[in-house]
Amino acid sequence: MKKLFVAALIVMLLITACKPGGNAADAAVAALEATRSAQNAAATTNAIAPTAEPPTAAPTEVPATLAPTETATAIPTPTEVPTVKATTNINANCRFGPDKVFSLVELLNVGTTALVIGQYTTNGQWWKLRTDSGKECWVLGTNVSIAGDTNLVARLESPPTPTPVPPPDWNGYWFIRFSNSDSNPDGSASTYTIPITQSGNTVSGSFTAKSGGVSFSGTVSPDGMTVLGSLSYNPYGNFNFIFVRVSGNLDQFQGKFYRPANPGIDGVFCGGKNGAGTPNPCRP
Repeated sequence: MKKLFVAALIVMLLITACKPGGNAADAAVAALEATRSAQNAAATTNAIAPTAEPPTAAPTEVPATLAPTETATAIPTPTEVPTVKATTNINANCRFGPDKVFSLVELLNVGTTALVIGQYTTNGQWWKLRTDSGKECWVLGTNVSIAGDTNLVARLESPPTPTPVPPPDWNGYWFIRFSNSDSNPDGSASTYTIPITQSGNTVSGSFTAKSGGVSFSGTVSPDGMTVLGSLSYNPYGNFNFIFVRVSGNLDQFQGKFYRPANPGIDGVFCGGKNGAGTPNPCRP
């Protein structure tokens, strides 16, 4: 703006100098007017001139989204469960639990092999087996040989110990069949009602048969199911005898008397009580 004012002033001075009779005051006024005219012209020019756009930044290229890299999922390899096997050294009882008080599940013949699936050591070494038939049962360690790493065999708890069932006793009056002749044991048998007494593990009794007096005494097994002993039958002499309780009816027993030196020659001696009658067959 100063440049415009100076330029206008110079122009006016020149004009004044050229005009005769001109004075300085008129020249100043004319210079001022020229300056204003120049300012107005400049303002108009500025208003008409387009405003320059600020430079637009070049768009930044957005990289394409990368597809996620597929990571292969590792499939876990199953842990190899080492197999431990037991082979029976003898014919071995395999039971419901690791104790002799448990009932029998299966009798494993000598040489039988089964998978070991557990162990119990509170009352000796016991192994839990899974047999080829799919049954699971416990066998005493001394009855088997083990192959494999037994440290990897799980230690298991014992099933509840079964409540012991007292063995049946032999006391009471029994209705019996007894042979009067060993040459015709079944055809010659007669029936009698006799007392049988048990004291501890000893079973005894006596009665009078058609052919003479009979007395007997024997030892009962721990389970109360069997009696083995000797029998005197006058006038025929001495014999061995056996009583075997009928498992399906404890009020019956099968039995016979015999001489070991004469196998096949024996007499019947069976009985029943509490209305059960004698079993058929009479001899075991």
